[in-house]
Parts: sequence; structure tokens; C-alpha cells
Amino acid sequence: MRLFSRGPSPLLLNKDDTIMTDLTYSAIAVVPSLEQAEALAADCENLWPEPTGVGSFEIEDGSGLFEVAVYFVEEPDRAGLALLSTMHGAKDFVISEVPQIDWVAHVKRELAPVTIDVGCGTAVLAMGAARLWPDTVVLASDIDAVAVEVAEANLSANGMSGSVLCVEAAGFDAPEIGAAAPYDLIFANILKGPLIAIAPDMARHSKSGTVSILSGILNEQADSVLAAYQAQGFGLKNRESIGDWTTLTLIFE
Repeated sequence: MRLFSRGPSPLLLNKDDTIMTDLTYSAIAVVPSLEQAEALAADCENLWPEPTGVGSFEIEDGSGLFEVAVYFVEEPDRAGLALLSTMHGAKDFVISEVPQIDWVAHVKRELAPVTIDVGCGTAVLAMGAARLWPDTVVLASDIDAVAVEVAEANLSANGMSGSVLCVEAAGFDAPEIGAAAPYDLIFANILKGPLIAIAPDMARHSKSGTVSILSGILNEQADSVLAAYQAQGFGLKNRESIGDWTTLTLIFE
């Protein structure tokens, strides 16, 4: 069981650390302080039937009150919940049946698509490359201007200012990226969809012998990513799986 005592809403996990999606009942009570919320939540973990998840968090309405939420896959012990609420000075638990919802499908319907491009993030990979090959031009790009600022700040903090050119760009769409092509080595640590989408651009910025290292790929996605790059003239040099993730090392032919 997991207990989270702060945040805009509780993050509830099963015992195997997966997010719960098949809940049946919820029981929610309000208390005046964090200490009471944490104590009540801790005692709720000892209820029978055993709760699937317990969370306590501050209500973000300026009231200073806290909620304790308890979730069950079967009818909860109403008498036990009433006793605990009285013991901890809480309002009575409100018990509700939770509908079965496919949250993954629900989120996919609600979220609008976004454009993802090449992203250097904190520039860790770029700094590593610059350390290994100090006489080589190293370029890092990101669609997010804040990420570019962070990358430059990290370079400065590590005494590497000027060793990596950081640019803001959507994918390969920046004059600096085109001017420095073709590249000898390209890192792309993103996801399956963006990796497949940029495969043609990756080929256009490569030359014979260019090595591309692709990561951020789930094991079951690796074959489709590899096929997309092979269609652009890349050959497989190495394939390594660690846990659920696969890294593809490709060479442009």
C-alpha cells in the first residue's frame, strides 16, 4: 500500500506499483490538519476488506483542509470507517461506487496532438560527446526555449561553455543544423512516434558511415522503428535491450 500526503490529488498505486484503473468503491473524508490526515490514512490501511489504495492530500481551495481517500475493490467496512473518522476528528466518510473507466483511452480522447521534435533536454548526451571529442563540433537542439536555456546553464556549470552549440529548433529545422550537416554521429533519445517521423530528416543529414544511436524505445516497438530507418538506408549495427527498453545503433549506408 502507498500513502502520499501532499499534492493536488493522490497518486494511488497497487502493490505492484502499477496505477490503479479497476477500482470499485471510494471512501473520502475531510480532516482539519495534515497530521490528522496522515494518521487517519495510516489506520485505514489496516481495514478489512483491505483497501487497494490510500491517499491523503491538501484540498486546494484555500480552506486549509485535507482529504483522505481510500479505495476498495469490494464493499468497504462502513462501520470501521465510521469508527476511524470519529477517532481522528474527521467528517464522516462519503462512500461511492467508482465506475470502470479505461483511463488510457480516456486520456487519448481528451488530449490534443502535439508536435515533438528532436530534443537535447539538459544536454547530458551533448556534454558527454564534447568531453570525448573536444575538437569536434557538437550541436544540441530542442523545440523548447527553456530547455535550450537549461542546456546552456548546465554547460556553464560544468565549465564547458562554448563547447556545445545549443539552438532552438523544431526537429532539424534550423540554419545551424543544416549548415553543420552531414553528421558523423547523431543521438536521439525520444519515443517511437517521433523517431519514426524524423527518419527521413535523419537520412538527409547523414552521410555514408554516419552512426545514429536511437533510444527511448520499448522492446516491442524496436522492430517498427528499425524498419522505418532501414527504409531510409540505415543498417543495423547493434541492438541492445536493458529491461523494457531497446537501444538501436544504426549506420547510414
